[in-house]
Amino acid sequence: MFEREAGATDGLEIKKTLSIASGENIIQVSAFNKSNGIESKPVQVKVIRKAVEVQKPDLYILAIGINQYRDHALELLYPVNDAKDLVDVIREHGTGLYRNINVESVLDQDATREHIKNAFKKIVGKIHPDDVFVLYLAGHGFKYIKYRW
Repeated sequence: MFEREAGATDGLEIKKTLSIASGENIIQVSAFNKSNGIESKPVQVKVIRKAVEVQKPDLYILAIGINQYRDHALELLYPVNDAKDLVDVIREHGTGLYRNINVESVLDQDATREHIKNAFKKIVGKIHPDDVFVLYLAGHGFKYIKYRW
């Protein structure tokens, strides 16, 4: 959490450890009032992180494919196989390009809001700024519904 520096009198000093990618990074900070109704003018700083060791990134794939729907008239033939095939092709051609290839697949009846959220959480808990993320979605679209994840 944030700490107030001892002896600070002209404002609040905040310390926060950030993970940043190699190369140029822009960090922007602004403050909000308690009700989030008023925002301060943003302040930016450019930080350049020199790569100490060139390291291959990890690849993270979240592949979602849905063939079977509750309404059987909407069923499809290929999305699940497409998701699996995409993962196979990326594994085949990505070996050597990435340090590790990590796959989360959510298919057919497992493609619920909760399972998809959990798959994202798994990836977010492991991924680093220099890594690569691929999101593949195959299935029907949906009517616009005010979705709250």
